[in-house]
This record gives sequence, structure tokens and C-alpha cells, in this order.
Amino acid sequence: MEPSNTEEPPPLFTSGEIPLTPDSSISQLSKPPKDITKSTPRVQSQTFLNWAVRADITSLYQGTYKSRPATLLILTVNFLFPSAVGAARRLSEARIILTFRHSSSSRSKQYPIVRAVIPKLLEGPATPSTILTSNTTATTLSVETAQIIGVTVGPKAEVSASHTRSVGFERDQLLTIRGTRWPSKEVTDLDLDIDNVARWELAENNATGRGIPGEFRCGVVVEHDGEQEIEATVKIAAQTKMGLSLFGWPWSENRPVVIQPGTRYSGEEDGVESGVVMGEFSEMGDDKWKLLCRVDVDVAKCKWV
Repeated sequence: MEPSNTEEPPPLFTSGEIPLTPDSSISQLSKPPKDITKSTPRVQSQTFLNWAVRADITSLYQGTYKSRPATLLILTVNFLFPSAVGAARRLSEARIILTFRHSSSSRSKQYPIVRAVIPKLLEGPATPSTILTSNTTATTLSVETAQIIGVTVGPKAEVSASHTRSVGFERDQLLTIRGTRWPSKEVTDLDLDIDNVARWELAENNATGRGIPGEFRCGVVVEHDGEQEIEATVKIAAQTKMGLSLFGWPWSENRPVVIQPGTRYSGEEDGVESGVVMGEFSEMGDDKWKLLCRVDVDVAKCKWV
């Protein structure tokens, strides 16, 4: 199915700022949505000290998954952080979580189902490194003081000594990106045996000290009834190497992404030629997923779906 070539995308996004804040219980005031035009980013970034995140739904395609109505959503996330190699302020880990649900106005009895997350696994080249561990052995000698000096001056005398030994072993370290599917708490409470959450975890190659990729593009295939609108929330959480946790809600429960039936949108920056996206998403090959969810880092191992 070819992407739409209309001058302006249909009204499908509820846009807002991303409050990138320390992970705490402090609530953030959301800003009003902006009108979406062809040149307007779906989400604008906001910084917290030295860090910033920008999330953008770059493409939306309609088709089928094993003959059932389905939507393919492409999300691009940009991470901005101090780029000096080895900097403790670099982002070393991140999580991207998309949760799909019925629209509040939907009368559908079918819950949105996440059928595929793309990519499922990416690994960068391995870097051999030596991991050091320390083993400390303590020895205590206890004797009766009367046996030493012939006079009882105390119950016991103790002499302690310790020895620390460092042991190193080789272990490969590498950049890893894993995509998984999960049921949300709401789905679990309804006793539904489906997955409606798409989740990606990014972890840096600690040996290189370069942090996670500055840009990450991912895709999710969601099955639905094809008639009612569905909603999605997007949460992005990240952690610096020095342990500071940050999070942001590009789209929250109060201001979700709303996907109307039949809505299609493809940003010009995708560079995806006509015909790349098929109507049947389950039959798309790795070459097409590679175009849609391209990566800008060296990859040693990849499993797209």
C-alpha cells in the first residue's frame, strides 16, 4: 500500500512538549496541543540541563496482518546528551514504551493487539574487555591471654589479617537493542491473552563509552477491527552513566496519539520509495524493514521481526 501524497497529513496526532525530568513523583504541567501541518514536528523536544529527547511519528501505514486489519506505525526518537567519549553524563540506557488501547469513544469489542515490534534484536560489534573482581580473605587468630603472659588480663586476644586478590576475566561488551511485546495491566486485569505494549530497551557498549545511539527508529504493527479509532501512549525513560534517571511522556493517557481508521501519513524524510510498504505486513522481508527502520550504527547481528 502506497503512502498518502496529500499536501497535509490527516489530523491524527495530539502534539505536545516532552517534559524530560528527573524520575520522581513531581507532576509536570502539560502544554496545549499544536495544530499539525506538513512542516510541523509531531512533538517538539524539551531539555533538562544537558539532556534532551525528541520523539516523532514519521510514518503511518494501513494494511493487514495475516488478513486482519492492521496499522504500521514508525517512531523516530532522538537522544541528545554530552558526546564526549567516557563522559559520565552520557545516556547509557533507554526504554521506549508504546501502549495501545481503545479510544474513549470506541464501541469496538476487539482490543488493539501488538503483532510485531521492529527491530526485535540489534547487536553492535563486540569489544573484548577485562572485568576485574576482588576477593578478600580474612583470617582471625584468637588465644587466651593467660596462656601468653601467665596473668589473666582479659578473656581473649585476637589478631586479624586480610588478603585481597584481584581476578580478571575476558568478556565481550556490545551495544544491544531488544524489542519485546507485553500485556498491559489493564489487559491482564481483563483476563485477555493478548499483548498491547511494544517495548524497546537500548544499552550502550560500556567498553567504548559512547552511549546509546543518538537516533533510534522503530516500528510496531497493531491489529485492530479496522472501524474504530485507537489510542496510544508513548513513554521514554533513560539513564545516565552516573545513575541519574530521566523520563518523558511524548503522549500520555490524558493526551494520547489518536489513530483514525484509514489514516495514512509518510514524512518526506523517510526516503522510502513507492511500493516498499506492502498491504500485508506479515509478508514484508528484512530488506524493507531495513529501509523503514534504518540504523546509523555498525550492526553485527540483527533480527528485524
